[in-house]
Amino acid sequence: MKATGSNQYRRQLGLISTRRPVKQPPAVSPSSPARCRAVPSHPISRQLAADDPECPAELLDRLADDPNAQIRFGVASNPATSPATLTKLSGAREPWVLSQVAGNPHTSPKILTKLSGTNDSLILSRIASNPSAPPVVLAALAGLPTPGEPARRTQNPALSLDIRSRVAGNPSAPTWLLQQLSRDTHITVRRAVAENPRAPADILVQLAQDPELHVRIGVAGNLRTPSEVLCRFLSDSNLLLREAAAANPNLPQATLAMWQLTRDQPT
Repeated sequence: MKATGSNQYRRQLGLISTRRPVKQPPAVSPSSPARCRAVPSHPISRQLAADDPECPAELLDRLADDPNAQIRFGVASNPATSPATLTKLSGAREPWVLSQVAGNPHTSPKILTKLSGTNDSLILSRIASNPSAPPVVLAALAGLPTPGEPARRTQNPALSLDIRSRVAGNPSAPTWLLQQLSRDTHITVRRAVAENPRAPADILVQLAQDPELHVRIGVAGNLRTPSEVLCRFLSDSNLLLREAAAANPNLPQATLAMWQLTRDQPT
């Protein structure tokens, strides 16, 4: 009784808190499958589920209807989200949610075509980098004609250097489009073509003659660059270009060994 009375006295003096502890969401590991069995009630747990690449597609589809736009943002950017769920999210009102739909590689070409009709530069830039974007959409984003169309640039106010560069670096960009972009007046676009992992060898040979050093360095680092181009780069006067060519695994080992030997010799 004395202890109880003492505690009451201490509470009156404010020495013991009478506030109840705030309930926290259950501590669940982000990779735990338990979190993904049902829609969590706590918003933090729902956000973790929406961001979890191992979350089942069925739960992600249900989370796509969440009133919290941040949770729908997570679903739209999740690589485990199904094309059907992304189609549902393509009707979102928030541009930042739509930008994630536009950048998700599981978004269908039909939806990407639909979203490309916007003037929102963020959405267009995400489509430009999306490997699922149809070639006709990529050409329109770059302001270039498709084969058979008049050679004129599309006047879209949302077009920018960044978008053209993203199209040039898109691994799904067709050869006819990369050929046009390899003649772009801006170095950033030409370098993006030079670094494109699917760039054909003939375009890389062409860009190996580019007057801009950074474009040639992009060619030197591309795994599709022919070995004869790399060998020629080893004799270039620029050290950065020589080093980039020497690091390319397409360079014959014998050539690399000879170059390293002559490089290490004192002059």
